[in-house]
Amino acid sequence: MLARPEDRALCLYAIAMLCFPGCGSSDTGPKRMEVSGTVKRGGVAVKAGGVRFLPTGDHNGPAANGAIEDGTYKFTTDDGPTAGRHRVVIHVLLSKDELMKMKAEPDNEGPKMQWEFEVTVPDGEPFEKDFNLDE
Repeated sequence: MLARPEDRALCLYAIAMLCFPGCGSSDTGPKRMEVSGTVKRGGVAVKAGGVRFLPTGDHNGPAANGAIEDGTYKFTTDDGPTAGRHRVVIHVLLSKDELMKMKAEPDNEGPKMQWEFEVTVPDGEPFEKDFNLDE
């Protein structure tokens, strides 16, 4: 059993990444794009989390799922999103201090952990998109 809150959060993130994998390769299926950028919350680089590009509107294609590590994420032409409109879902793993604060204040719902954005990924050149998560 996962007793520590930080273990539970990491486990939930790992399950989400397994349930919604980016699939395919650049050899088959739609053309995937190279996308990278930074993720900051309150002006500070997000230590860890996940980023998902989900096709939206009249655009359909494979989802792209990746990790945020030390404030950056990167997709390649093997695992990136396809060109077009996407709903981008960013999930932040809480720090040990944030988890301890939540445990100490059980009635407090805690800090926000998920954000959503609309982004259009252009066809062609590598695309750089930074996200600022303002609470």
